[in-house]
Amino acid sequence: MTNNPASDNLKPNEKLLPCPLKLGDIVENEWASIKNPTKFLMFISKGKRIKCLAISGAIVVFDNDKDLRLKKVGELDLSNWNTRTNQSPEEGN
Repeated sequence: MTNNPASDNLKPNEKLLPCPLKLGDIVENEWASIKNPTKFLMFISKGKRIKCLAISGAIVVFDNDKDLRLKKVGELDLSNWNTRTNQSPEEGN
């Protein structure tokens, strides 16, 4: 028995996805305790696996399946980030 009623309607091999996430979204790992360094992460990318960035700089990877428990709790505004130089507007060109 699952604790997520939505998973009862899944077809075999179908994946549950969290709410639409974008680069820079801050997510809470609901499986982690408050003392766990992977409790809060920054979302990086989604596919068969979800990639997030921990405060330590480590990449944390989750299987994108019905057991995934990531909840969006905030976001970083990366719209002005210059990906060609990896500098914010405040740092110059």
